[in-house]
Amino acid sequence: MHSVPVGFFFSPKQKRFPIWKKAIPEGNESIWDFVASQNVFTIDPNEIIASLACSKNASIIEKYLNMTRENQIFNSSANIVYDKVCETQIGRSAFIDFLKVEFDQIMTS
Repeated sequence: MHSVPVGFFFSPKQKRFPIWKKAIPEGNESIWDFVASQNVFTIDPNEIIASLACSKNASIIEKYLNMTRENQIFNSSANIVYDKVCETQIGRSAFIDFLKVEFDQIMTS
């Protein structure tokens, strides 16, 4: 279970995307993991899926891309993850590296 970072409590009915849009790019892996864990508590999981791709940390983006292969929640939203990750230069670089490794498996699934 992830601890809630100070200042990051969200009620399920709150409009969270703008907050996450700021917290994810500037935050560390602990904040990213916390927001990712909130996916099951939201009415619109796509808003979290999209916001998680905003990280400026290459290792977090790589982790997120790998989660599309390993985690059922993110696997079912892989197209959204790929689209959103590719909106940034860091994300595009990570996505190209990810494709080099995972291309055959992606094409057969």
